[in-house]
Amino acid sequence: MASLFDTSDVASDRLPSIDREPSATRHPSSRARLYRLLWRWHFYAGLITAPVFLVAAITGGIYVFIEELQPRMYPELFCSSSTSGSHKSLDELAAAVKKAHPEAQLNSAAEAKHPGLNAVFAVKLPIGPRTVFVDPATGDVAGSYYEPDSFFGIVLGLHRRLLLGSVGRMVVELAASWGLVLLITGIYLWWPQRLGRPRLPTQGVWYPRVRGSWLLILRDWHSVVGFYALGTAAFILFTGLFFTQVFGNGYKRATNLGGELPAAFAFSPKSEAPAGRSRVSLAAVLDAAEPHLPGHGARRIQFPSGPQDVFRVFRASGSSPTWRTTVFVDAYTARVVHSNGWDDAPLAHKVRMSAYPIHVGSIFGMTTKVLALLTCAALVLLAITGVWMWWHKRPQGTWGFPPSNTELAVPGRLIAVICGLGIFLPAVGGSLLLILLGESIASWWGGRRAINR
Repeated sequence: MASLFDTSDVASDRLPSIDREPSATRHPSSRARLYRLLWRWHFYAGLITAPVFLVAAITGGIYVFIEELQPRMYPELFCSSSTSGSHKSLDELAAAVKKAHPEAQLNSAAEAKHPGLNAVFAVKLPIGPRTVFVDPATGDVAGSYYEPDSFFGIVLGLHRRLLLGSVGRMVVELAASWGLVLLITGIYLWWPQRLGRPRLPTQGVWYPRVRGSWLLILRDWHSVVGFYALGTAAFILFTGLFFTQVFGNGYKRATNLGGELPAAFAFSPKSEAPAGRSRVSLAAVLDAAEPHLPGHGARRIQFPSGPQDVFRVFRASGSSPTWRTTVFVDAYTARVVHSNGWDDAPLAHKVRMSAYPIHVGSIFGMTTKVLALLTCAALVLLAITGVWMWWHKRPQGTWGFPPSNTELAVPGRLIAVICGLGIFLPAVGGSLLLILLGESIASWWGGRRAINR
């Protein structure tokens, strides 16, 4: 990708020159003017996204390894006294939680994901929700914590909302949406051209230079790293939009027009709730649900909240979207009354079900986690090098914003692409209108000042 904030004209290798300022008397070709127009929007996209990218990429790179790091950070809560697996049933562990916290309302229970880890219960106490850890080997309650106040709770709060609530969530969505624009314009700016030379350049295109002026080196690392990170960055940014307010909720509404869900997802099963009958054991619920659950590994049970509600059972691991099956079990008979999952979902729902494991890099295990971490590191590098180049290159006493390209007749196809992006990414469309409005006001104000002089 070309320099994120460079304010120069087009050089011979299709990357902005860092050594020359554009001549006022030069009349660039329509291709060069189009290049300048796209580069200008690349500049604005980078200006909007760079600060948030730094926060989101750093916190995202940390959160990718939450399962690996939590037991090391909180061994007294997460780690069991035995590595030989669970020795006590989930019913016995639930009884231990109730004994330690008689006033607790149990909301869910999860088996230990791996030998050497504790089982996890989500409970509601008079002081609020808490996560309680129970040693499956001894049945002892190891402790509890309020997840949003934990290290990874704060990391997630920064990543999703910048710790600013709904306002922060909108800012993150704005940055992610403009980040996709940044990638689209960046690949056009990076694309090498022969421009009369016998062969295409390789330095600064396929690999960065390590010799030359400091700005040239920064630009090369920005563009080359941006190119190689393009695919994974696009996946991470796009899947992140499914957890945002405007795009995420809009996608849900668009794929559930009229409130109609596939039959398997629209059905709300209920328990028979016969008078005087108590609920079945958690062991019976797990035994009934297991044949209907794809994949393998630890299971999580969501408890009924009312007398006619059912138990809901699913895999605790969210690595594979094809494992995302929910089994509904009658609370009094342990009969499976319904299930829904990957095979029952239409394409639009499968996309949404796949978004989280792709976004956090867990879809193919450690390989994609490392790839997600490298992509986050690349986004940090792009933000830093872009801001660095802009700050160093800008003329003293100015912000270094690129001039408007009013002389360029924007092609109809480009207008269609811009409109399409504005509709598909509402945060881009809304902010684009605000930017155009701001430029119009600034131009009008500048004209009035010129007349009044």
